[in-house]
Amino acid sequence: MAGGNKKKKQQRGKSSRKNGTTNSSKKSVPTLENVLTQAESAMEMSDIDTAMKLFAYAAETLRSRIHSGGDGVDAAAADGSSDETNKRTLANVLGKMGELKASCGDVEGARNEFLDAIELLGNQQEPTDMIKDADEVGDIMTAQNCESKAGLYLYLGQLSMGAEA
Repeated sequence: MAGGNKKKKQQRGKSSRKNGTTNSSKKSVPTLENVLTQAESAMEMSDIDTAMKLFAYAAETLRSRIHSGGDGVDAAAADGSSDETNKRTLANVLGKMGELKASCGDVEGARNEFLDAIELLGNQQEPTDMIKDADEVGDIMTAQNCESKAGLYLYLGQLSMGAEA
């Protein structure tokens, strides 16, 4: 009986080690959501280097999703709305990178990040056209894009001087 218990303990140990190896390989590729959460945390803790690396990774991942059109990405990214979501998320990431660059004194780098983010959010329709073509989801997305763009333009204005501001 004692020998039987020993074998069970050894088998459990082996299976947990085997599962541990599998789990560690799964953890080697973090989800985009986890990367963004870690980047935000690093930014809040003023760990600028780590935050920049994580945001750069997220930006690269999002750009590849946008350019691939959702191919080869998880099922949520395969539908048509995910491209707009990815663009909005990328614009947010670029805005954060711009903030970090501005805090380090890289004004030109910050300006480029903000301009790229604004470009991703695209040109909005005239307000009267929005009212005519309005639906509830479209209104929310449009409002979010306008708010994001306004914040980015504010940052650009703060980086500018004189007539450019």
